Amino acid sequence: MAGHYFHILGNVDKDDIVQLFEGEDQQVCNSLFSWINDGSHSAHDDLYLVCDDQTASRYLRVFKEVFEKANHDGHYEMMIRPR
Repeated sequence: MAGHYFHILGNVDKDDIVQLFEGEDQQVCNSLFSWINDGSHSAHDDLYLVCDDQTASRYLRVFKEVFEKANHDGHYEMMIRPR
């Protein structure tokens, strides 16, 4: 849904956001958008993914940076706020 958020509500193209990253972080950012967009159109009942703590930390960091680099960190903070 973040892809839709940035495109529709944020008026930011996902490719522009991906270009704000470099190296492996750019690949992580692109994979996050791919996963979000693919997940919005199908179920992944047969998906099995194993990642270590370092990989999970990198994805979480890049996810946060997506919002920061797009100047939408307020939306990120709203999403992670405990309810």
